[in-house]
Order: sequence, then C-alpha cells, then structure tokens
Amino acid sequence: MQYIDGETLATRIKDKPLGLKEALDVARQVAAALADAHSHGVLHRDIKPNNIMITSRGQAKVLDFGLAKILRDKTMPESELATETTLLSAAGAIAGTVPYMSPEQVRQDELDRRSDIFSFGTLLYEMVSAQQPFAAKSMGETLAAILTREPPPLRLSRRRPAWNGSYANVWRRKRLGGIRRWKS
Repeated sequence: MQYIDGETLATRIKDKPLGLKEALDVARQVAAALADAHSHGVLHRDIKPNNIMITSRGQAKVLDFGLAKILRDKTMPESELATETTLLSAAGAIAGTVPYMSPEQVRQDELDRRSDIFSFGTLLYEMVSAQQPFAAKSMGETLAAILTREPPPLRLSRRRPAWNGSYANVWRRKRLGGIRRWKS
C-alpha cells in the first residue's frame, strides 16, 4: 500500500472553500481518475471529500474503492461478472455515503457512470462553497432532498464572479431524471 503525504479534501475544505485555481485543478484530476475507472468498467459509488487525498505536491488521489462495482461488460462471461460483482457489493444494500449519493443510489436503481458524475457534482459544490448541497437534519431528510430538491444557489464572494451561476446549469441538467443528464 502506498503512503500518501497530504490531507483529505474534507480537511482542506472544512473551514473555507477552495480558491478557483485549486478547485479547478482538483476537479480536473478527480474527473480524470473517474474517467479512467469508468473506462475500465469500474464505478466508485462513494465519491466524497474524505475519499479524495491532496498530496503535499497538490496531486488529487481518489481513494477507497471498497464500494466499487463492476459495470456490465458485454464481453465478460456472465459467470465471471456474477463472481466479480458479488465480491464488490452486497445485493440489495444501499452503497455510498448519504450526502453524496445519486438519486439512482437512493432508489437502489441500476447504476452507471452518471451516478459517480452526480456524486462528483456534489463534491464540486462542496469544494467551492464548503457546504453540502443536500444537507438536512436527518439521514431520511437528506435522502428525500436528493430525490426532490434543487441544491441552494451558490452565494459566492464578489471576488469570484466566474463561479456565480455557472453551476446552476450543471445542477439543472444532472438532477432527477437520468435521461436528462449527459452520459460520460
């Protein structure tokens, strides 16, 4: 196992959001890591600030593939797929960390890459606001918010006008219906 000298993204954004340059750099690296995992047929299913490590050199590392799931691959024999999936996830269990779950995870629907992309969107929101987009008083209320609520509009400083409104369009497109969301 590799030792990573650095801190989690959760620690980095605990008291204040990231600056524009750092947020874009971290987002680019996490997106590249997810794209690589997806290209190998793997869903992470637990993208959150605690699973992103920022090294002392500024590299973002996606950690904890413990809830990962293999995507259906038409070239993989059915018996091999069943074995791999059983090892990586329990049938019928909700997998993930509630504030970062996609609507598909909450509903226990079949997941694809868009589920990780939704979770990546919640990560982006939190990186630039230091707030969770669907925060609620209880786990049940948070799950309901993911299914029914738009995240609060970002209120960012005047020093970062480029952020204002930019995420509103992203959130509108990725929300409730998987069909309305872009495929990765």
